[in-house]
Amino acid sequence: MQSNLVSKCMICLTALLPNVASAQTTDSLLHLLHFSRMPASQKEGDAENLSIRRTHAKELLGKSYQKSIVKKGEGIASLDEYIYHWTDRELRTKWKKYTRKISNAIMVESKKHSFDPVFLMAVIENESSFNPEIVGSFGEIGLMQITPDTAKWIAKKYNIPFSGAKSLKNPVTNIALGSAYLSYLREKFGFKSQLYLAAYNMGSRKVQRFLAQQKLPKQYPTRVMQRYVRFYTQLGRESRIALN
Repeated sequence: MQSNLVSKCMICLTALLPNVASAQTTDSLLHLLHFSRMPASQKEGDAENLSIRRTHAKELLGKSYQKSIVKKGEGIASLDEYIYHWTDRELRTKWKKYTRKISNAIMVESKKHSFDPVFLMAVIENESSFNPEIVGSFGEIGLMQITPDTAKWIAKKYNIPFSGAKSLKNPVTNIALGSAYLSYLREKFGFKSQLYLAAYNMGSRKVQRFLAQQKLPKQYPTRVMQRYVRFYTQLGRESRIALN
């Protein structure tokens, strides 16, 4: 029913403005039709989430935002199901039964700390390839590769339940702690994404040493941002497929 209505709208639009109708126009029409059917509370929630995504995306991309694939993602107000399907695709078989809890944690923590949830997806993929059991060479544990010492400090600061290293093997707790740590670093480094991402990877002191030498750490932030843009490229592709 919805796809038929979109098709009729597109036919009318194409007849009136043959040089304007496009895949992006179709996405916008679908969003408007879907948005009009939502309960008022859901509309408000999606509008708030979209505002958070847009603000954080501009922070991450700076002047590049206006012409980026990320900006085109504004046509999709709700990312919940995309985050769910991407998480399910990335998780190993034994963890797929927890997909909904993990994807919900990504959405909840993103909103709590004013992150674009796609950004958290990119960090998690870069850190652990969505393997909740992975342990790093310096004792980092789980999806967001948090050390027990850092987790203990962040848990106390943000009042997050923590029972030692075993807590980090719980994906939901791991995401809560990792997101809170990113949020702390974000504020500490003045909302400059290249710096707070680098600090998440190498620690604040090493980033400060880079800055003292008038250098900027690039490798880790670049890898995360490449994944961030790739997820948005997938979003554009999958949103158009959903219309067919």
